[in-house]
Amino acid sequence: MSMLRKLGAASAAILKTIMAPMVGKNDLCDAIGYTTNAGAPSSVTPDFIGQKLFDTSGAQFYIAYGVAQGEWSPMGDNTLSATELAFLDGAATTNAVADKAAIIGTGGALTLGGIKQAPVFVADATPYAVLAANSGKLHIILEQTNTITLNLPVIAAGLSYKFVMGGVATEAQNWVIVATTPSFYNGGVTWDDSNAVASPVPVYGNGTSHLTLTATTPEAGTEIEIYSNGTEWFVHGAVFSTATPAFT
Repeated sequence: MSMLRKLGAASAAILKTIMAPMVGKNDLCDAIGYTTNAGAPSSVTPDFIGQKLFDTSGAQFYIAYGVAQGEWSPMGDNTLSATELAFLDGAATTNAVADKAAIIGTGGALTLGGIKQAPVFVADATPYAVLAANSGKLHIILEQTNTITLNLPVIAAGLSYKFVMGGVATEAQNWVIVATTPSFYNGGVTWDDSNAVASPVPVYGNGTSHLTLTATTPEAGTEIEIYSNGTEWFVHGAVFSTATPAFT
């Protein structure tokens, strides 16, 4: 076992005791070791910038940022205020807990909070450019006076969208969701025929030529989710309508 492990400390004084004589020994020991003080070093004058000091009363390390009395900064976080800690973990100072994006609790429990992402309300418009900047946001399609064409952005890994029907009655117009070559549709949607009491019918994209998904006069409950891995779009969802949705 090394002498340092036996002594349990690497203070400058101990290093000067156990190191063999050499030129610059004291300066070297001061630089790689530390001095001690019983309490915060407000009255201690550093010997050089970067010197370390250990508070034997508070079990706190400090480092010198100057060479005047008291010019020491704590090296840990146990002396930081609640406001300073809130800034460090990204929380707002006005509500340090509720505004956190993630709170890790006892046993590693993770609570998500403070994540507020307003949906995109797509008003009467055709065509509509779906923005890459709105990836991950819910898109509520309001009532339309004509078929609405939703043009997806240039494909990129991680893009995702969810489109839901936001009208007060069956939409009289169609949704046409268009991708650009060569980012074809994979996956599909479930079609629930509101005119029939039957099991839902799956409708698939073929992954090789389908660039357009048409939902004809969608009804309440219709929701279409689209995800990208950077080269292809993956579709998931359900279309409630009297007409079959179609990939083309």
